[in-house]
Amino acid sequence: MSKIIRRMGTAFIACLLCCAMFATTAFAYSKPGPSTFGPGTQQFAGEMTFTNNNWTPVKTLQGLGSADEFWINGYFRKADNYNGLVKLTVKVKRCRDNKIIYSGVFYPGSDGTGTFNTGRLPVNPNEEKIQVYYDASTYNATPPGPYRSLFVTYDFALV
Repeated sequence: MSKIIRRMGTAFIACLLCCAMFATTAFAYSKPGPSTFGPGTQQFAGEMTFTNNNWTPVKTLQGLGSADEFWINGYFRKADNYNGLVKLTVKVKRCRDNKIIYSGVFYPGSDGTGTFNTGRLPVNPNEEKIQVYYDASTYNATPPGPYRSLFVTYDFALV
C-alpha cells in the first residue's frame, strides 16, 4: 500500500513540475509579414502576441544603392490579465556584425496601449539584414509579477 502512495505522490509532483514548466515558457503568435523590403513606401512588417520576449525572423532591407536609412513604426497593447501596465523594449540588431543599432523603451497610456517609432537608423544602401527584439515587462506594479504579454504590430520604411 505504501508503494502505491509513494508512486502516486511522485506522479503528482511530476505533474506539478510539468505545469510549472508550461506556465513559465514564452509563447508567441506571429504573422511575420514579408522578409525583404525595398526602398520607397512604408509597409507592413509583422504582428505578434508574445510573452516575455521575442526576436523577429531576419529581415532583408534592399536599398538598391539609394536607400540608406530605415525606421520602424508600431502599435502595442497589453495581452494578459495581470495587474499593472506593460512597457515595450525594442532593439534592432544588424546581423552582419551582431551590433545593436537601436534600443528604446516605450510606455503605454492608461488604457494599456501605446505606439513606438525608432526614428531613422542608418543601413547599408545596397543590402542590410536586421532582426528586431521585443521585450514585454511590467512597468507600474508591485511586485512586478509574472512574465508579461503584448500584442505588437509594426511597419518598416526604407528611404
